[in-house]
Amino acid sequence: FPDQAVPTTAMSKCIPVECTSSPIVDIPASTTIDHSKPSPNFQIGIGRMKKSTAVQCDRCTNSSKDRRKSKFVEPSNYKVKNQDGSKTGSEKGITLLEQIIRTHPIWYLQHIGRSAASHLLRPMKEGAFIVRSSSKPDAMALSIRSPPGLTSDIDHYLIESTGPDRNVRIESSPYYFKSLPLLIEHYCLNGEELQTNLVLPIAITRCCTSMQLQSLALMGQG
Repeated sequence: FPDQAVPTTAMSKCIPVECTSSPIVDIPASTTIDHSKPSPNFQIGIGRMKKSTAVQCDRCTNSSKDRRKSKFVEPSNYKVKNQDGSKTGSEKGITLLEQIIRTHPIWYLQHIGRSAASHLLRPMKEGAFIVRSSSKPDAMALSIRSPPGLTSDIDHYLIESTGPDRNVRIESSPYYFKSLPLLIEHYCLNGEELQTNLVLPIAITRCCTSMQLQSLALMGQG
């Protein structure tokens, strides 16, 4: 899709006030050289994550018609339901967007590359994802566990930064977002462009409080 001017009708960040202090809200698409070296405990943290129920993912499906017109996509109040019908954190006052923001250390692994992301995602279920560094300037990468039957079991997409306000989007997508969490939220609900919906770990969706989300997120920090 050709680049189009970002609409100026939605200038403020659509992030809940209680979540605006999270560093993930203001992280633009960037290059791998912008990131500091991982801490000594980084590999330990990855090991804990691989063994934890926090990375056991179930599929979340939803669909909507693809729109070809470039636009901002505002966050929704979508509430996730577990397959067993039990109430999730979203139904108890925790939104999908808050789940994404407060647990970003689990899915935002800026120091790993393509091969490491593929290794982590391969044993997981469809829709599991990692946002990681990219060697391309002004870009990050989104790695996703693909649905069965596709040529590759792991798909990789560029997340690029566009415009003077550093909005983010999947490369060539008509959808622009004011922050990375809003992009992730959209593709959790609408997976047509990616061939599957992004899926948060079951352990995240079952959290009932913000404190539980924060405790779960500590596993990603080692």
